[in-house]
Amino acid sequence: MANTVDKLLTVAKREVGYLEKKSNKNLNSKTKNAGSNNYTKYGAYFGINGTDAYWCDMFVDWCMVQAYGRDVAKKLLHGFSAYTPTSAQKFKDNDQWHKTPRIGDQIFFKNSQRICHTGIVYAVTDEMVFTIEGNTSNGTAVVPNGGAVCKKSYSRGNSRIAGYGRPKYDNIKVSYSVVKKNSSKNAIKWLQKKLNANCTYANEHPLVVDGIWGAKTTQALKKYWKQLGWSTSGTYAGKKTCTALKKNRKK
Repeated sequence: MANTVDKLLTVAKREVGYLEKKSNKNLNSKTKNAGSNNYTKYGAYFGINGTDAYWCDMFVDWCMVQAYGRDVAKKLLHGFSAYTPTSAQKFKDNDQWHKTPRIGDQIFFKNSQRICHTGIVYAVTDEMVFTIEGNTSNGTAVVPNGGAVCKKSYSRGNSRIAGYGRPKYDNIKVSYSVVKKNSSKNAIKWLQKKLNANCTYANEHPLVVDGIWGAKTTQALKKYWKQLGWSTSGTYAGKKTCTALKKNRKK
Protein backbone atom coordinates (compact mmCIF):
# COMPACT_ATOMS: atom_id res chain seq x y z
CA MET A 1 0.00 0.00 0.00
CA ALA A 2 1.26 3.47 -0.86
CA ASN A 3 2.30 5.71 2.00
CA THR A 4 0.36 8.73 0.79
CA VAL A 5 -0.12 11.88 2.83
CA ASP A 6 -3.91 11.53 2.91
CA LYS A 7 -3.55 8.55 5.26
CA LEU A 8 -1.87 10.76 7.86
CA LEU A 9 -4.41 13.55 7.48
CA THR A 10 -7.29 11.10 7.92
CA VAL A 11 -5.85 9.93 11.23
CA ALA A 12 -4.99 13.40 12.50
CA LYS A 13 -8.40 14.88 11.67
CA ARG A 14 -10.12 12.10 13.64
CA GLU A 15 -8.19 13.15 16.74
CA VAL A 16 -9.40 16.77 16.79
CA GLY A 17 -11.21 17.40 20.08
CA TYR A 18 -9.14 14.98 22.17
CA LEU A 19 -8.51 16.36 25.69
CA GLU A 20 -5.55 15.48 27.88
CA LYS A 21 -6.35 13.70 31.16
CA LYS A 22 -5.89 14.48 34.83
CA SER A 23 -4.81 10.89 35.55
CA ASN A 24 -3.93 7.66 33.81
CA LYS A 25 -7.59 6.75 33.20
CA ASN A 26 -9.89 6.88 30.18
CA LEU A 27 -6.92 7.61 27.92
CA ASN A 28 -8.76 6.43 24.80
CA SER A 29 -11.79 8.65 25.39
CA LYS A 30 -11.77 12.02 23.70
CA THR A 31 -13.35 13.88 26.60
CA LYS A 32 -13.60 11.73 29.75
CA ASN A 33 -11.32 12.44 32.72
CA ALA A 34 -10.17 15.72 31.18
CA GLY A 35 -7.56 17.61 33.15
CA SER A 36 -4.23 19.38 32.88
CA ASN A 37 -1.70 16.76 33.91
CA ASN A 38 -0.49 15.72 30.44
CA TYR A 39 -1.80 12.16 30.53
CA THR A 40 -2.71 11.07 26.98
CA LYS A 41 -2.97 7.95 24.85
CA TYR A 42 -0.18 9.38 22.71
CA GLY A 43 2.25 9.53 25.60
CA ALA A 44 1.12 6.14 26.86
CA TYR A 45 1.96 4.57 23.51
CA PHE A 46 5.56 5.78 23.78
CA GLY A 47 5.82 5.15 27.54
CA ILE A 48 6.12 8.85 28.41
CA ASN A 49 3.11 10.08 30.37
CA GLY A 50 2.26 12.42 33.21
CA THR A 51 2.91 15.93 34.43
CA ASP A 52 6.10 16.65 32.46
CA ALA A 53 5.12 14.68 29.35
CA TYR A 54 4.59 17.53 26.90
CA TRP A 55 2.95 15.64 24.10
CA CYS A 56 2.76 17.70 20.91
CA ASP A 57 5.61 15.76 19.29
CA MET A 58 4.30 12.42 20.48
CA PHE A 59 0.94 13.29 18.93
CA VAL A 60 2.60 13.67 15.52
CA ASP A 61 4.57 10.44 15.95
CA TRP A 62 1.45 8.55 17.08
CA CYS A 63 -0.53 9.73 14.05
CA MET A 64 2.27 8.60 11.75
CA VAL A 65 2.30 5.16 13.38
CA GLN A 66 -1.46 4.78 13.00
CA ALA A 67 -1.26 5.82 9.34
CA TYR A 68 1.74 3.77 8.19
CA GLY A 69 2.71 1.31 10.91
CA ARG A 70 5.54 1.70 13.39
CA ASP A 71 8.45 0.71 11.13
CA VAL A 72 7.49 2.95 8.21
CA ALA A 73 6.61 5.86 10.52
CA LYS A 74 9.97 5.59 12.24
CA LYS A 75 11.70 5.67 8.87
CA LEU A 76 9.69 8.67 7.63
CA LEU A 77 10.50 10.62 10.82
CA HIS A 78 14.08 9.32 11.21
CA GLY A 79 13.13 8.00 14.61
CA PHE A 80 10.69 9.04 17.32
CA SER A 81 11.23 11.80 19.85
CA ALA A 82 9.18 13.67 22.44
CA TYR A 83 11.56 16.64 22.23
CA THR A 84 10.77 19.04 19.39
CA PRO A 85 14.34 20.36 18.84
CA THR A 86 15.51 16.77 18.32
CA SER A 87 12.76 16.03 15.81
CA ALA A 88 13.48 19.21 13.87
CA GLN A 89 17.19 18.46 13.79
CA LYS A 90 16.56 15.04 12.27
CA PHE A 91 14.85 16.65 9.30
CA LYS A 92 17.67 19.18 9.00
CA ASP A 93 20.32 16.44 9.10
CA ASN A 94 18.56 14.61 6.26
CA ASP A 95 18.06 17.66 4.02
CA GLN A 96 14.30 17.64 4.60
CA TRP A 97 13.96 21.03 6.28
CA HIS A 98 11.97 23.70 4.40
CA LYS A 99 10.76 27.26 4.82
CA THR A 100 7.75 26.88 2.49
CA PRO A 101 4.93 24.59 3.68
CA ARG A 102 3.25 21.69 1.96
CA ILE A 103 0.41 19.42 3.05
CA GLY A 104 1.73 16.68 5.33
CA ASP A 105 4.72 18.67 6.61
CA GLN A 106 5.56 18.63 10.29
CA ILE A 107 5.46 22.29 11.28
CA PHE A 108 7.78 23.51 14.04
CA PHE A 109 7.35 26.62 16.17
CA LYS A 110 9.93 28.51 18.21
CA ASN A 111 10.10 30.79 21.22
CA SER A 112 12.91 33.17 22.15
CA GLN A 113 15.17 30.26 23.07
CA ARG A 114 14.46 27.21 20.93
CA ILE A 115 12.00 25.17 18.90
CA CYS A 116 9.20 24.46 21.35
CA HIS A 117 6.08 23.12 19.62
CA THR A 118 4.96 21.13 16.58
CA GLY A 119 1.98 19.91 14.55
CA ILE A 120 0.85 18.62 11.17
CA VAL A 121 0.08 20.79 8.13
CA TYR A 122 -3.26 19.81 6.58
CA ALA A 123 -3.77 22.71 4.16
CA VAL A 124 -1.89 25.68 2.69
CA THR A 125 -2.91 28.80 0.81
CA ASP A 126 -0.80 31.67 -0.50
CA GLU A 127 -1.29 33.52 2.79
CA MET A 128 -2.08 30.89 5.44
CA VAL A 129 -0.97 27.55 6.81
CA PHE A 130 -3.54 25.28 8.49
CA THR A 131 -2.47 22.79 11.15
CA ILE A 132 -3.60 20.03 13.48
CA GLU A 133 -1.69 20.18 16.77
CA GLY A 134 -1.64 18.27 20.03
CA ASN A 135 -1.03 19.85 23.44
CA THR A 136 -2.50 23.17 22.35
CA SER A 137 -5.74 25.16 22.56
CA ASN A 138 -8.04 27.03 20.21
CA GLY A 139 -7.28 30.54 19.06
CA THR A 140 -4.81 32.31 16.81
CA ALA A 141 -1.77 32.24 19.12
CA VAL A 142 0.91 29.55 19.23
CA VAL A 143 0.15 27.55 22.40
CA PRO A 144 2.89 25.00 23.19
CA ASN A 145 1.28 23.60 26.34
CA GLY A 146 -2.48 23.56 26.04
CA GLY A 147 -4.77 20.66 26.72
CA ALA A 148 -6.27 19.47 23.46
CA VAL A 149 -5.90 18.43 19.83
CA CYS A 150 -7.06 21.39 17.75
CA LYS A 151 -7.21 22.66 14.21
CA LYS A 152 -5.38 25.98 13.95
CA SER A 153 -4.27 28.47 11.32
CA TYR A 154 -1.48 31.03 11.02
CA SER A 155 -0.17 33.57 8.59
CA ARG A 156 2.68 31.98 6.67
CA GLY A 157 4.82 34.92 7.80
CA ASN A 158 4.17 34.27 11.49
CA SER A 159 7.45 34.92 13.32
CA ARG A 160 6.88 31.91 15.59
CA ILE A 161 7.15 29.44 12.69
CA ALA A 162 10.67 28.00 12.62
CA GLY A 163 10.25 25.79 9.56
CA TYR A 164 8.85 22.56 8.20
CA GLY A 165 10.08 18.98 8.22
CA ARG A 166 8.99 17.04 5.15
CA PRO A 167 8.65 13.24 5.32
CA LYS A 168 9.12 11.43 2.03
CA TYR A 169 5.56 10.33 1.35
CA ASP A 170 4.62 8.51 -1.83
CA ASN A 171 3.35 11.25 -4.16
CA ILE A 172 0.53 10.59 -6.58
CA LYS A 173 1.78 10.06 -10.12
CA VAL A 174 -0.59 10.95 -12.92
CA SER A 175 0.07 10.06 -16.55
CA TYR A 176 -2.08 11.38 -19.36
CA SER A 177 -1.50 8.09 -21.09
CA VAL A 178 -3.85 6.70 -18.42
CA VAL A 179 -5.93 9.68 -17.25
CA LYS A 180 -6.85 12.40 -19.74
CA LYS A 181 -9.92 14.36 -20.76
CA ASN A 182 -11.48 11.52 -22.71
CA SER A 183 -10.68 8.83 -20.14
CA SER A 184 -13.39 6.73 -18.54
CA LYS A 185 -15.43 8.27 -15.75
CA ASN A 186 -13.81 5.93 -13.22
CA ALA A 187 -10.31 7.04 -14.23
CA ILE A 188 -11.23 10.72 -13.93
CA LYS A 189 -12.91 10.05 -10.57
CA TRP A 190 -9.66 8.43 -9.41
CA LEU A 191 -7.75 11.54 -10.43
CA GLN A 192 -10.24 13.85 -8.73
CA LYS A 193 -10.03 11.87 -5.49
CA LYS A 194 -6.22 11.94 -5.57
CA LEU A 195 -6.18 15.68 -6.18
CA ASN A 196 -8.60 16.28 -3.30
CA ALA A 197 -6.31 14.29 -1.02
CA ASN A 198 -2.92 15.62 -2.14
CA CYS A 199 -3.34 19.03 -3.79
CA THR A 200 -3.31 22.05 -1.48
CA TYR A 201 -5.70 23.96 -3.71
CA ALA A 202 -8.14 21.06 -4.07
CA ASN A 203 -7.98 20.43 -0.32
CA GLU A 204 -9.34 23.94 0.24
CA HIS A 205 -11.62 23.92 -2.87
CA PRO A 206 -12.65 20.23 -3.17
CA LEU A 207 -13.48 18.87 -6.58
CA VAL A 208 -16.80 17.16 -7.13
CA VAL A 209 -15.88 13.52 -7.78
CA ASP A 210 -18.18 13.13 -10.76
CA GLY A 211 -15.91 11.70 -13.45
CA ILE A 212 -16.31 14.80 -15.58
CA TRP A 213 -13.14 16.62 -16.65
CA GLY A 214 -14.13 20.26 -16.36
CA ALA A 215 -12.28 23.53 -15.84
CA LYS A 216 -11.97 22.95 -12.08
CA THR A 217 -10.22 19.60 -12.57
CA THR A 218 -7.75 21.18 -15.00
CA GLN A 219 -7.13 24.07 -12.60
CA ALA A 220 -6.55 21.74 -9.65
CA LEU A 221 -4.10 19.65 -11.67
CA LYS A 222 -2.17 22.78 -12.66
CA LYS A 223 -2.07 23.86 -9.02
CA TYR A 224 -0.80 20.42 -8.00
CA TRP A 225 2.02 20.46 -10.56
CA LYS A 226 2.97 23.94 -9.35
CA GLN A 227 2.91 22.63 -5.78
CA LEU A 228 5.42 19.94 -6.81
CA GLY A 229 7.63 22.47 -8.55
CA TRP A 230 6.88 21.22 -12.06
CA SER A 231 6.67 23.55 -15.05
CA THR A 232 3.09 24.72 -15.66
CA SER A 233 3.58 25.95 -19.21
CA GLY A 234 2.19 24.16 -22.22
CA THR A 235 -0.84 21.99 -22.95
CA TYR A 236 -2.75 20.44 -20.08
CA ALA A 237 -5.25 18.28 -21.89
CA GLY A 238 -4.23 15.05 -23.48
CA LYS A 239 -0.80 15.27 -25.09
CA LYS A 240 1.73 16.38 -22.50
CA THR A 241 2.50 13.54 -20.14
CA CYS A 242 3.74 13.79 -16.60
CA THR A 243 6.90 12.08 -17.79
CA ALA A 244 7.57 15.04 -20.07
CA LEU A 245 6.70 17.48 -17.31
CA LYS A 246 9.14 15.81 -14.95
CA LYS A 247 11.93 16.55 -17.44
CA ASN A 248 10.95 20.22 -17.13
CA ARG A 249 10.96 20.10 -13.35
CA LYS A 250 12.47 23.21 -11.77
CA LYS A 251 15.92 22.72 -10.31
